[in-house]
Amino acid sequence: MSAAVKARSPEEYKAQEERLRAVWANPTGWRYWTSVNNYQIGLWYGSAAFAFMLFAGVLALLMRLQLAVPDNDFLSADFFNQAFTLHGTVMM
Repeated sequence: MSAAVKARSPEEYKAQEERLRAVWANPTGWRYWTSVNNYQIGLWYGSAAFAFMLFAGVLALLMRLQLAVPDNDFLSADFFNQAFTLHGTVMM
């Protein structure tokens, strides 16, 4: 026995297409940050890595400016040690 397939009207196809578009659309608001879409997670991961690289690069630049000239007082000794430690932590 086989069941007959009922032909769908264009309105039914339109309604189904709208439902699918709503389901597969990029989430907005809080749903965006709780998404499990691999593409979005990859974007977050890459963006975070780039931001940390920029931050560590600025710290490295500050340290290099301090070490460029002998007896430089651009950074205090305490801040230099903090920047050195934070740079190493961020780069890891």
